[in-house]
Amino acid sequence: MDRLSLPEEGKKAVVNRLVLSAAAAGVLWYGGGRVWAAVQPEYWEKYRPLMEEHRLTGIAVTAGVLFLASLAVLPLKPPGEDSPVADYIPCSEEV
Repeated sequence: MDRLSLPEEGKKAVVNRLVLSAAAAGVLWYGGGRVWAAVQPEYWEKYRPLMEEHRLTGIAVTAGVLFLASLAVLPLKPPGEDSPVADYIPCSEEV
């Protein structure tokens, strides 16, 4: 098996994680803008045109950061590894 190829379950897991990251980025981007406008209106008025002009880029960068953070916190399971306790060997009772 090639190192870069993933089984079907792995591809589904990556796609699901990427879709959730993109959805969370959209919510953070739009919700964060509203919160920022309410909390610091002077900065919002200053940077609002920049944020509106580069909205798609901002969402894409935020989604990428969230995706990589999710991989760092919860890495994908390697192919063939069912659970971390599969290799558990109990010690003898004579201890």
